[in-house]
Amino acid sequence: MHQNQLIPPRLATWFLVLVVIAGCATPYQSERGFGLLKLEGGFIERRIRPNMWDIRFKGNSRLPQEKARDFCLLRASELCLQNGFTHFIIVEELLDEKRTSRRLPSITSTRGDTSGRASNNTMRGGTADSVSKAYLIRIECSNESGADSFNAVSLKTSITNKY
Repeated sequence: MHQNQLIPPRLATWFLVLVVIAGCATPYQSERGFGLLKLEGGFIERRIRPNMWDIRFKGNSRLPQEKARDFCLLRASELCLQNGFTHFIIVEELLDEKRTSRRLPSITSTRGDTSGRASNNTMRGGTADSVSKAYLIRIECSNESGADSFNAVSLKTSITNKY
């Protein structure tokens, strides 16, 4: 590291990666897909009965409510089709927002010069506020169309083309 550099290049690179990741809305994927990066988000479902599921799509503060709902509906369409159904109705739906605040640590680095003198540089911590959104729906699948039912093939195609 050169004497004029305040932040080591490796630290600056990691900081940039974290900023980019934090700035992104949650993509459509299984919530389990974020495990390696220790980030939260994505869909998860729970089967209630042979034709009924609870589906949740959890995202960060940059995820619009409409997109979270669309991702739940996309997963609902996929589940219906994978299990031999053509249509589904929404039995329940809910948007759940959670606000959290966490304290960030201070980071101190020490540099020395050729004369043996050392200097410290401290980046003060602070707090990071975040909002997570979870859209939840309960669906019931069937092979009959009705006034309130969604056609799984049509809806899946529509949402896939939208995003």
